[in-house]
Amino acid sequence: HEFAIHEQTALLVPPNDIPALRAAALRLLADTDLRARLAQQGAAAAAAFTYDRRAAGLAEFLQGAL
Repeated sequence: HEFAIHEQTALLVPPNDIPALRAAALRLLADTDLRARLAQQGAAAAAAFTYDRRAAGLAEFLQGAL
């Protein structure tokens, strides 16, 4: 389960690609709706990664493996 999904929860750029990073940053600065959407979807995705939820998922997985 990925947390950072391009165009849904983040704008992903290749490592060491400074022009792509610059373009993504400028896009975020210029697009208020994109910033709001990424923030909202990122916060919702982060909620799935709490310790309690991860522990419950692991417990469920282990019980199914027995």
